Amino acid sequence: MSKTSIHIEPCKIGSSESHNLRHKELPYVRQEYSAMNQSIVLESDLVGRMATIRETYQRLIGQKMQKTAAPLREGVIVLDEQATLSDVQNFCERIQQRFGIKTLQIHVHEDEGHTDDIGRWIPNRHAHVVFDYFDHTTGKTFRPTRQDMATMQTMLAECLRMERGESSDIKHLNAIQFKNQEQTKQLARIEERISAQKAILTKIVKTTEEMTRLQEIAAKNGLKINFTDVPKREPKFKRRYGI
Repeated sequence: MSKTSIHIEPCKIGSSESHNLRHKELPYVRQEYSAMNQSIVLESDLVGRMATIRETYQRLIGQKMQKTAAPLREGVIVLDEQATLSDVQNFCERIQQRFGIKTLQIHVHEDEGHTDDIGRWIPNRHAHVVFDYFDHTTGKTFRPTRQDMATMQTMLAECLRMERGESSDIKHLNAIQFKNQEQTKQLARIEERISAQKAILTKIVKTTEEMTRLQEIAAKNGLKINFTDVPKREPKFKRRYGI
């Protein structure tokens, strides 16, 4: 059973949606698979949402929200071949019930991955989920503990019917990191095969040199070697002439 994990970071509200909806061309995306991507967008204006949060915070708390505050966050979820958009949506509904975290967008990506060393396409299935951690009633932002994240990880595995990751702190590889990692593995496999082929070639060269040497010795002794039967006759020839 495949393992799943979720890695959550502050949402890049200026570029998140264009990236997730493929509004801009990305060099690591296989465009022929982009039509398979799926999305649920409950709030499309993330910049406007953030402005509303800041206004609400100032009204409820009586001071401006810090510029470094990140109430909008984006999680990346590892998916296997069977996990669906509905499964991710179910997870989002459960964490809203448990923690009060609201989901603004869900995007399942099918068009990222890599091609292995024999030309097969290996997809890197995952989902991006944009969360609103801000409580619009109290003005407080949800701050999950490690236990909260562990609980969230368990809930995720249950909803996706996948194995729970060993740690809720597992770092998700973005598309470029994933591609580089797989290319590194692929390069290592190629280098291993090249090394094996070099060893075979070296053996062939040494065998050829040995055959030439035997021919020269045989010629000096008025003999001729038929190398179509070298494996059987070479040892006998060596014993005969002490070489």
